[in-house]
Amino acid sequence: MPTRRCEQGGMLVMRIEYEPKLLEQVVLASLRDAEEKGDRRFAEDLHAALEPIYRRPASDERERRFRLEYLRQFQRLGYERPVLAALHECATLDRRAERFILAAAASGRDEEGDCLPGPGGMAIRVRALPERFLRPNALLSFLRAELVRVEDLLDPAFEFVPSLRLADRPAEENLLRDRYRLFWTLSVEGRVAHAGRGEPAAARRLRLELDRLYASLPEAGRETLFRRFWNGARPTHTELVRLARDVAAVCAVAGVDPSEGARPILGSPCPLCRFPAHDWAHAPLPAAVVAAIHVDFPGWRAEQGACGRCAEMYEAQATGVAAH
Repeated sequence: MPTRRCEQGGMLVMRIEYEPKLLEQVVLASLRDAEEKGDRRFAEDLHAALEPIYRRPASDERERRFRLEYLRQFQRLGYERPVLAALHECATLDRRAERFILAAAASGRDEEGDCLPGPGGMAIRVRALPERFLRPNALLSFLRAELVRVEDLLDPAFEFVPSLRLADRPAEENLLRDRYRLFWTLSVEGRVAHAGRGEPAAARRLRLELDRLYASLPEAGRETLFRRFWNGARPTHTELVRLARDVAAVCAVAGVDPSEGARPILGSPCPLCRFPAHDWAHAPLPAAVVAAIHVDFPGWRAEQGACGRCAEMYEAQATGVAAH
């Protein structure tokens, strides 16, 4: 893995390691971007630099030369500057970690900063999409936020517990992780923004994500949630887990009474089958369906809702009874 140790502003920063796959993907993304803009010079220069390496017989030395050439191109294109700038701002992390690893993310969901303890000392790893490097200012804001996330992980007061499953059922795990990540990222990006170093589009992007995950909450409740995490004190890992798992806890923070007008939240358990529901039946349910549900669930209330599958099943029962 290409490695370097460098100084900036008179301060020695941790050793920087670039995942070879990331370097190659970033350079190729730049090549596509240049070609789309009608610039053929970069393609010609890159071909001229790589062609002699391609001619060499397959060997470890050949692969090493490819890695070094992609690193050279990465640096020549100026993509290392935001990386150094972000690390230069995090003096506390520089004193706590031996290495900073920048790696490729497979998807947006995989973009994140984390810590990797090891015998050679702790490493900080940030995974990023290669396309991020085409917008250096946005990349700098992203790196700042992920390094704040790493600071949270290293703070005992955050109460982080690694490798914790959030859901009993695998099908529910991704949804709960999306909720956890949303509230944590709101807090992280809010702190970066209040320090005057945030990405201008971050607030709107996260508000749209909150609207998607909690579309069933009233607008005022979603705004309260947003402001609590964007402007409020940092939540702990324990609090984030509770909010990801417990819809009632989210409603309490949002100032919404679940029994008074709030529609079921995406992924919350159906009150009938108890499975996480992503497709809720449209209200109000027909009277015959409500009556059929009450046969099996006398305490069920219509405002609790029902998932689409349960509603279809009880509709079929009601239709069958009516036919006889």
